[in-house]
Amino acid sequence: MKRISAIVIFLLSSIYCFINAQNVGIGTTTPLEKLHLKGTLLIDKNSSSTASHLILNETQDDFSRLRFQNSSTSNYFLIAAKSQEDPSDARFNIFSNINGNLLSIRGNGNVGIGVGSPSAALQVNSRFGADLLRIQRDNSTKLRVYDNNAMVFGSNWGENPPSGVFRFNTPNMFIGFDGNHVPTERLEVDGKVRLDGLLMPVGHFKDYVMTSDADGEGYWAALPVDQVDDADASPSNELQTISKSGNTVTLSNGGGFFIDDDTDADASPSNELQNLALSGNTLSITSGNSVILPTGGGSGTLIQDPSGNELVDANRPSTYPQVIMDIQGTESFIFNRASGGSTLTFNNSNKNVAISGFLSPTFSGALDNVSIGNAVQATSITGERNVVLGVHTSSNYSGDDNIMIGNIAGAASTTRFRNVIIGPNSGQSITGNNNVCIGYQTGNGIGQQNVYIGELAGSNGNRNRGGAIGYLASTTASDQYVIGNINTVEIGGYEPWSNLSDGRFKINVKENVPGLEFIKALRPVTYNIDGEAAELFIRGSEDFNKLDLGYKKDLKKGKTKIETGFIAQEVESAAEILGYEFDGVKKPQNDNDPYALAYSTFVVPLVKAVQELSEKVEAQSLEILALKEELNLTKNLASKN
Repeated sequence: MKRISAIVIFLLSSIYCFINAQNVGIGTTTPLEKLHLKGTLLIDKNSSSTASHLILNETQDDFSRLRFQNSSTSNYFLIAAKSQEDPSDARFNIFSNINGNLLSIRGNGNVGIGVGSPSAALQVNSRFGADLLRIQRDNSTKLRVYDNNAMVFGSNWGENPPSGVFRFNTPNMFIGFDGNHVPTERLEVDGKVRLDGLLMPVGHFKDYVMTSDADGEGYWAALPVDQVDDADASPSNELQTISKSGNTVTLSNGGGFFIDDDTDADASPSNELQNLALSGNTLSITSGNSVILPTGGGSGTLIQDPSGNELVDANRPSTYPQVIMDIQGTESFIFNRASGGSTLTFNNSNKNVAISGFLSPTFSGALDNVSIGNAVQATSITGERNVVLGVHTSSNYSGDDNIMIGNIAGAASTTRFRNVIIGPNSGQSITGNNNVCIGYQTGNGIGQQNVYIGELAGSNGNRNRGGAIGYLASTTASDQYVIGNINTVEIGGYEPWSNLSDGRFKINVKENVPGLEFIKALRPVTYNIDGEAAELFIRGSEDFNKLDLGYKKDLKKGKTKIETGFIAQEVESAAEILGYEFDGVKKPQNDNDPYALAYSTFVVPLVKAVQELSEKVEAQSLEILALKEELNLTKNLASKN
């Protein structure tokens, strides 16, 4: 038996074939797979009539594969095939573990490059920056698709310019030579365009236009002479001879209009009846006067369009950017409405400007005012250096240095100075000076030196030198600043509030602050705020009824919110009993001003109370120490006896 085994081993080694752990190796002693061949494999046919085959059965995923890999197996290619009863589902793929699907052929004939399952006869997907498609002949490219939007035709596709480019920027298209051009119109062409049957007549390009006949057939039509930029198509209004009969002026080609010499702008008879002649761009009149037409091809310096509108320097080219009128007078330049009201006024002598869609104001001794908007300052202005912008803004005033911007901003105010009002319906009833109102319906109260910022921010009466910031924030007394409204839940920042406390400016300094006695008289409580009652007290019934319903709903929530503090009237009473003028109580200044407490001020009597308690503790400590010494002495005497 041993001899037979030795013979088998000898035979296998002579053909370099080894069996290792059920793996068979040919040309290798360490086979790594079921069959490991190191060398060349030749498959020959069995007979002259039988073809040779390498048969790979399908795996569980219906694919059979042939794999090519490098020595480290990190990179490999797969040739995979899938046979199905449905031919359209059969596939032949070449796959790379680095780049994915490279080539795919489906049973229905669809071919994909860079696509695993092509849905068209030829589907190409370039994922690595390469051209999408390139067709060459004799190494010369004839068609190139080099990005998602551009195609190049011609042999010199890599040069600048290429032979030809189609470029798309949906829904726009470009035809030309610039491969980087991105079209912004439906069709852009760089170069000449030839349309068979619609060739431009030589030498007459500027005088022809492409049009169509009644059957829709296109053709080039010549424009009438002197009609290239005319406002209409009638040849009767080009070169005319003007004649007059009575008050009727008639054109030589028919038509006419009336003229009344009594209302003529000047007394010169030389400009009444004239013959017109055109030489180049100059329209000459028989009296020797002339009107110069724009050289850029405009319609004229003064024309009337088909709708009856008068146009000054219509279609003026960009090379002539200015229209200059040098007119003298109190109201130098006025545009009138059909009903006669001024809508645009430049007051030259006093440097006022008014532009309005209704009635511009009359300036009676006013200087340096600017009014812009519908019915802005619609009656009389005698003030100076005011700027007003909006609708129905500041109808009549005599103040100076005001700025009003917004719909009906400052509309009901009359005499005021140095106010800034910005926002719709803001500052309507302000009659004071030096106020700032910014927001919707902001600052609708009288007073001076106030600052109101936020929707409906203001005061509840005649208040001065105060400010309110936030929605419905309201001052209730002069020299008061308020942030937020009764529904505000927090006002904060990153640093404590600072008060002026410089000893250099403090006089009559006295140490008369009550401490423990005052603190003991206070009654700390928890409570709810009746927001509706507070707002009604501050604003009055008329303004309270105008409040937003959502805001009123939020006021009711305050009745359930628990707050901690003191009752201002009780604090006031405790201080009065002690003869202490405590500035932590903010007493009402008028009938609509509520009590308030400055809680930070309580720190001072609290410090005094702590100092007094400390003195008592020190005195008690000394008394206790003396009692202890006396007790110890008594004990010592007793022990000796």
